[in-house]
Amino acid sequence: MLIWSNGKVRIPIAWAIWHKEDKTLIGFTKKGQPKYKHTGLCLLKINGQALPYKTKNTIGLELLTKVIEKGLKPQYIAVDSWYGGKKNLKHFQRLHIPCYSRLKSNRKVVFQGKLMSLNSLAKLIPISSFNYKHEAYIKAEQVYLPGFGDIKLLLVRKDKHPEKGSTKYLFSTDLTVSAPKLLLRYRSRWLIETMFRDLKQNLSLESCQARGLKEQEAHIAFVLLAFVILEVEPVLQFSPESPETIGKKKEFLQSLLLVKIQGIRAIIDLRKPYSEPILLEDSFLARVNSFLGRVNSTLDFPFETFNY
Repeated sequence: MLIWSNGKVRIPIAWAIWHKEDKTLIGFTKKGQPKYKHTGLCLLKINGQALPYKTKNTIGLELLTKVIEKGLKPQYIAVDSWYGGKKNLKHFQRLHIPCYSRLKSNRKVVFQGKLMSLNSLAKLIPISSFNYKHEAYIKAEQVYLPGFGDIKLLLVRKDKHPEKGSTKYLFSTDLTVSAPKLLLRYRSRWLIETMFRDLKQNLSLESCQARGLKEQEAHIAFVLLAFVILEVEPVLQFSPESPETIGKKKEFLQSLLLVKIQGIRAIIDLRKPYSEPILLEDSFLARVNSFLGRVNSTLDFPFETFNY
């Protein structure tokens, strides 16, 4: 899944369902690693026909390319280490979009003319001062990543951010970025984790019981539609309450009952059964219809991307 964010709202703009490859175990290597015969086809079959297999990285690049073709040009891309491979980095570079990602401790780089693992490099670079503003020890160095080129590497120790790791190896393909900005831009990737948490905990992303692929796709699409509506409407103008989280907004909206009183629409708060109904004026309904219209027109793009 790709999401767009300005640092405040999270908007899913493209997604795809990954399917496992139909492959057969044919033995093991001397180190005990499994060896497979690859078919290049998915386990999934539609009308008896198996679909071509695509890796998660391939799907990710296709979704990103589709989004760029639609005219959305992000300031930068933040991905986890799974999508920080050389092929993806070169693709981002061709798009002229800086990438911020994370490397594993055994990844090898060239530092001061010597090839070494990041774990070994960390032992050579002391970090004596704690950055109180960003709650971590940070130190940036320029290194060479074999198979790609120069990157800006950021060593992060004792980070108090929710993402796990006592020592983290973050990097950017933008060599001019400062250490604090590199840290903050990589941290922005965490928004997709919080979005998945909201989708699962509050909007029942995982509760679809349908066996058919089309039904599952429709379920995901409607869950994301509900998420977008809740995410982009921070203030419910007919109420003095201003719930901020997805869960609080959902809980509040579920407590409301829309009724008609002598032809006038009104809202009753079921949590306050003896309170006066809130009459909805035509001007408010016009604003709601205008808002839903904007959401609908905005979603034309991502829903087309969803199903491409």
